[in-house]
Amino acid sequence: MHDVLEGTTQLTLKCLMRHLICEQKFFSFSTLNERISSFHYSFAELSNKPSEVSRASFLASDTLRQSGKIRWTVRTCYYTSCLATQAWCLARFFPLLVGDMVPECDAKWKSFLLLLRIMELTFAPVTTINNTYYLEMLIEEFLSDFNLLYPARTITPKMHYLVHVPSWTRK
Repeated sequence: MHDVLEGTTQLTLKCLMRHLICEQKFFSFSTLNERISSFHYSFAELSNKPSEVSRASFLASDTLRQSGKIRWTVRTCYYTSCLATQAWCLARFFPLLVGDMVPECDAKWKSFLLLLRIMELTFAPVTTINNTYYLEMLIEEFLSDFNLLYPARTITPKMHYLVHVPSWTRK
């Protein structure tokens, strides 16, 4: 499921962080980094603890992409060494790290929470046929929302692969 963690999750996190930090200014990079470093991760999570978010690399990747010097890649997500396990850890704990500073009614925040629900169902060790149909609806809603909320971004191939997860699970 690296398509979910290294593709969809990282791109969504980057877009959400740009919205929350740079556009809405709900919190700063330093606040986010302070919360990432001071959060009490379980023993199992320590090796997956996300790195701090570098403001310079976060903004530089967009500047280079916009100037046409590099194409958008997931590796330019929000820091240089973004591993799938770190993305998974950050995504799961992001609501605990910054949720108190984000209004519940924020549409981009709600879309991110929808992605978390999709991830929960996708990575569930056991599921039912009914859950796969529910997952299908959630994925359709998420991709539709992403297109509306982030019009400057396109759905990547890794994001598109999400639509196949429910049918793969049913097989």
